[in-house]
Amino acid sequence: MEVIIATMLLSTALLALIQSGTNSVNLIEKSQERKKEREYLQIALDTKEFKKRNENIYLDKEFHNLDDDLRRKLKKVKIKIKEKIFSKKDIKLGDFVFVFNKIKKQYIVNKNLKKDIYLVEIQF
Repeated sequence: MEVIIATMLLSTALLALIQSGTNSVNLIEKSQERKKEREYLQIALDTKEFKKRNENIYLDKEFHNLDDDLRRKLKKVKIKIKEKIFSKKDIKLGDFVFVFNKIKKQYIVNKNLKKDIYLVEIQF
């Protein structure tokens, strides 16, 4: 009887260890996928200078002379860029007029990762 109970406890403990190992593998895979999406976002931020735009970017079209494997991977990456002006304020100081624009840029990578960047634009 004691042998049966010990065997059941041991098998339960082993199953719990196997399940926790599976969960940690899934966690590692998710973190690697998020890292890859952040890298794609960084590439999109570096491709064009900050200008007013609302568009979709496909990374394979931004770069030339790519090998076939890399082009296939980048072809699947869609980055949506939205830009919105929050506020516009005119300030007069004597003969000078300053225009302050607060701008929000939102980058969305494959509908999974969102990154907001806020800019302040000063015009003379």
